[in-house]
Amino acid sequence: MCLGKLYVDNHSNPVLENVTALVADGNQLKCTTLFGEEEIYTGKITKIDFNKSEIFISKEKI
Repeated sequence: MCLGKLYVDNHSNPVLENVTALVADGNQLKCTTLFGEEEIYTGKITKIDFNKSEIFISKEKI
């Protein structure tokens, strides 16, 4: 099983681990973990590295 790690604004430490799903709806990104936790971020996906299971997003400035 390949679970993702979510990084925000190029920080070196993931803000969320064990990500099993990511749904993009406009500028909202809903992330779900293996344990059923859900986090919603406002921003956009900047990079996904499938080899390293890394997801990078940039948060929108409000």
